[in-house]
Amino acid sequence: MKNLIFIFLLSLLTLGCTKEEFQEVITDETTGGTPFGPPIDTMSPQPQEYDSSSFLSVYELVFKAKCGQPACHDGSFEPDFRSPQSSYNTLVFHNVAKNDAQNSYTHRVVPSDLQKSWLWNRITTEDGVLGRMPLYDTLADWQVEMVKNWIANGAKDMFNNTPSMAPKLPSFYGIVAYEEGKSSRLDSSGRFRVEPFKVPSNKNIKIWVGLYDEATVPQLYTEKKAQLSKDFITFSSAKEYTINTETAPTMLPALNNQKAPFFMHFTFNSGDFAKGDFVYIRLKMNDGGKLGLYYYPEYGAPPQINGYLSFIIE
Repeated sequence: MKNLIFIFLLSLLTLGCTKEEFQEVITDETTGGTPFGPPIDTMSPQPQEYDSSSFLSVYELVFKAKCGQPACHDGSFEPDFRSPQSSYNTLVFHNVAKNDAQNSYTHRVVPSDLQKSWLWNRITTEDGVLGRMPLYDTLADWQVEMVKNWIANGAKDMFNNTPSMAPKLPSFYGIVAYEEGKSSRLDSSGRFRVEPFKVPSNKNIKIWVGLYDEATVPQLYTEKKAQLSKDFITFSSAKEYTINTETAPTMLPALNNQKAPFFMHFTFNSGDFAKGDFVYIRLKMNDGGKLGLYYYPEYGAPPQINGYLSFIIE
């Protein structure tokens, strides 16, 4: 049986439509076909139906076909190749999480600059220790060439727009949690946790937040909220708590266990949640300027970050 699938972005670049036009594309789920027809044999010559200069073609033929696989770049860690949008947002001008021995790279993709693009290094490297991506598969020459052309021609987005470097997100350097009136930390001290910390039920809990914004001091932010939710993906039904900002810092241990200045904190009552609940923390911030509204952790952040920013009600 055939399903009608409306794919706005794909029709836009491959068929020369404008943003307002809508293309109805038919795909056959019995064959596992793409919107352009049968399944892609990525080791054969490049399919003629694709525009090799478009990001959506690079996504469909390279990132989705070779990288966005289960237990790989499927949203478990970045880059996130589950969709064209998540792929683009976690590649272009996105800070690297891993680097070479010389720390030569800052971003995964730098438009028009192959030598500064970590992605290009990862799919062409001869370093046997680092390994060439994809680690358990092989890119055909024409697939490598597609990625090369896309980066070299400006790494344009799904609408053929030339990207500009986004403002740098503030640096996060940890949280410190206490039960009000007590001096012992609830979260583990001296190491980066990946598991939730334990919070006693029906108590007022104070959590300090370490966030450094080199452009705007926290006191000038137009919105500062902590969101607590049992759903770390969508943060549905999140409870929001106002983050307060002090004029003088409190020196507390950061992620590296070195003392750092903490200016912001919020308080909540753990009775807002039931015993046994796993609760995730997300910051909802607005600097009132270049960044505007942003969240930390971002959507698609590594699961270790979500684990660190979580607790369980005892």
